Amino acid sequence: MARMNCVCGEVLSNSMAPNDVQLRMYTDVEWEEILKKDTIEGWMFPSPTHDIWRCPVCERLYVFEEMNNVAVKSYVLEKQRLGLRLKSFFARDRVSDAPLLDSAAGAPNPALETGAATKISCKCGEALPASGSPNGNMLRAYTDEEWERFLDAEIIKTQDVPPPPRDIWRCPKCERVYVFEKGGAAPAKVYALKERI
Repeated sequence: MARMNCVCGEVLSNSMAPNDVQLRMYTDVEWEEILKKDTIEGWMFPSPTHDIWRCPVCERLYVFEEMNNVAVKSYVLEKQRLGLRLKSFFARDRVSDAPLLDSAAGAPNPALETGAATKISCKCGEALPASGSPNGNMLRAYTDEEWERFLDAEIIKTQDVPPPPRDIWRCPKCERVYVFEKGGAAPAKVYALKERI
């Protein structure tokens, strides 16, 4: 349990369970390791490498490394028009209005894997991997409340852990973070790395 002051002045604390500050964010590499196990005792579910806190007022993100009580990075929400079609945000080698996610399944749109939209680029020009083998740049993020729903079980079947209601991609070059709500064709939020602390 800890607390800190956000840059905006809001006091952040994870002392309540569940709380609206702490996020459980796993890289796709970490998640693949978890899925290699069939079952895990609830209290033994692995913690992510980084602890992420989100300010409920300004939505700034703070990244903490394992066993470190001081944030190592902070991200700010980019001030821009959001909710536009995907092609308004990204440069793609073959422009298509195919959504990133299949809204029925909440999974990557098969059109992305078959080449309808084969390259999606960050604003910095770096290609963001839409699918493929785990590389640490696609993230699974759960709010504390979402996390509590399935972690209460004594034994957890890893295949039964529900996917989070959002997909998050991180640019490996500029570290910009794109948050897509399930079924969304364009990012709902874009975060830029503000500072390394």
